[in-house]
Amino acid sequence: MSIANTLETILFLPLIGSALILMLGKRIERRVIEFISSVIGLSLLVLVVYTVITYNPHENYVTVIATLPLLQLPFANLEFLIDPLSLVMLLVVSLIGFIVIIYSIGYMSEDPDYSRYYSLILLFLFGMSGLVISGNFFLFYMFWEVVGFCSFSLIGFWYMRPKASRAGIKAFITTRIGDTLMLAGIILLFLNAGTLSMIELMDRIRFIPPTTLNLILLLLFAGSVGKSAQFPLHVWLPDAMEGPTTVSALIHAATMVKAGVYLIARVNILILLYAGLHSSLISTFSNVVLIVGILSSFLAATIAITQYDLKGVLAYSTISQLGYMFTMLGLVSYIPPKLAIESSVVHLTSHAVFKALLFLSAGCIIHSIEPILGLEVSRDIRYMGGFAKKMPSVALSFLFGALALSGFPPFNGFWSKDFMIENVMEIFNRNMAVTIVFVMTSFLSVIYILRVTYLVFFSKPRRELEVHKPPRIMTYPILILAILTLLSPFLFQALFKEIKFVEVLDFRSLLLGLTIVTLGVITVYAFYVKKLWTGILSYKAISIVRTTLYNAYYIDYFYEHFLVPAVIWVFTQVSYSIDLLINKGIESSSALAMWLSMTIRRTHNGRIFTYVSMYILGLLILLISSVVWRWIP
Repeated sequence: MSIANTLETILFLPLIGSALILMLGKRIERRVIEFISSVIGLSLLVLVVYTVITYNPHENYVTVIATLPLLQLPFANLEFLIDPLSLVMLLVVSLIGFIVIIYSIGYMSEDPDYSRYYSLILLFLFGMSGLVISGNFFLFYMFWEVVGFCSFSLIGFWYMRPKASRAGIKAFITTRIGDTLMLAGIILLFLNAGTLSMIELMDRIRFIPPTTLNLILLLLFAGSVGKSAQFPLHVWLPDAMEGPTTVSALIHAATMVKAGVYLIARVNILILLYAGLHSSLISTFSNVVLIVGILSSFLAATIAITQYDLKGVLAYSTISQLGYMFTMLGLVSYIPPKLAIESSVVHLTSHAVFKALLFLSAGCIIHSIEPILGLEVSRDIRYMGGFAKKMPSVALSFLFGALALSGFPPFNGFWSKDFMIENVMEIFNRNMAVTIVFVMTSFLSVIYILRVTYLVFFSKPRRELEVHKPPRIMTYPILILAILTLLSPFLFQALFKEIKFVEVLDFRSLLLGLTIVTLGVITVYAFYVKKLWTGILSYKAISIVRTTLYNAYYIDYFYEHFLVPAVIWVFTQVSYSIDLLINKGIESSSALAMWLSMTIRRTHNGRIFTYVSMYILGLLILLISSVVWRWIP
């Protein structure tokens, strides 16, 4: 099978499955739909692994397959671009997608709308697969919108719940801001380069003026900020936790939210590695990426420490970890671009594994206690405690994910975080603030994830709950992910020789990383095990800070109560002014027509004197006009 046929199968297999399940609906049994979805998920994973193993990279590791013109438009060919970056993303999507489908068999076993769920999951796999192998920015944007639609639909999957419905609308509107700016960037790119083909852009992008190029890249980055929930468009992701936990794991932790990271990594590779331009030409763009990434990671980490919603902590953690990846991509102006991009991609793969593990483990807990505590408090960690004895396999899996996120050796997060720490230490003399904030954020990440782990699994139970153990169909996937937190760096390294997933450790970064982890463990032990936090809260200043963090710096409150009403008021006034202008124009035109008609009407009075006078007046006008016309040169 040629690579073209393999890619077409990878792309369209989940689309066909999605359409088939949607058409059949509830006409066939649940087990049949689960079987179809599982087979498609497994087939997708096998085909991707086959593609990775058999892929023979050409020069610059690029292979393009243009199979047919799309819509007969000159800029819209169906092109696939295959290189290590797209294959890494494709493997992450197919691996996590298959694991989530298997997990969903148990998690969604009692949901009556199972056909719509599996149809949307497969449609998402189609969209995400197409997005990461697109070799054309027009095609890329089409798939970008497909995954956005799936995200919106799955956030509001339980649309009868008001919170879920509102969360879906909020996600759609918030990401629409970034998507609109991104579309403007794509249009501007076409107007300046004359093509949207990524391969053709390698030769043409050098002719775009640096100022225009930076503007285009910043507009594209706006789309990434929305899709990857970075400040200031981060507010939709915590609310997106109203959807099924499987959706949170697949779309809002492991894959879709990384589409923005993929986009920035892709343009960096195209411009700096394939086109060979110097990083100084896009320094404005890279510095903005750096600032947004480091700011988002720090803000989200501070918020996560104070949250009581189990999925909310993981949501803010995701925002923070995505900020890490953007921070690395923003370092292309400070360190060799290949190292900066590699460190971001390596952490992307590690995060996909351990964050999917954390979400699915949380799903086991919520699935078990929701029938007892009810929907409203089933995610509140204040009602949990002592679950390590009741769900040992879930506790072990969650602990593995927490240790990986913290950067404990030998988990995958240790390798990727060490790589990032080494990079930020390289720029200490040139940008000390980034290094300090990154280290502080790493320290906070250890605290917020170990805090949750202790309170949920090892603290004294707040109340005795007779929870049922999750079915094996849910525990097996998380155990597989737990094993992958140990093995994934070595598996990815074996498959992708071009990327350093495992490297010789730098002593300075190793020492700093272990120091951060150790201090984080000591802090959690002192504050939460020994209850020192309670005494500190008695200080008013600390209490105010905590309240501010708990309310996420009141950013959401500001948007809902000030920014949105202000925007609505402005556009209402503009709309009113336009309507008034149009109405006044129409009224003035009608009044003028009425006046002219009445004036002309008065001349038709049946009097010969009036007619002769009008005749003479007309002759005089013609005579004067002819004389004036002769004098005009």
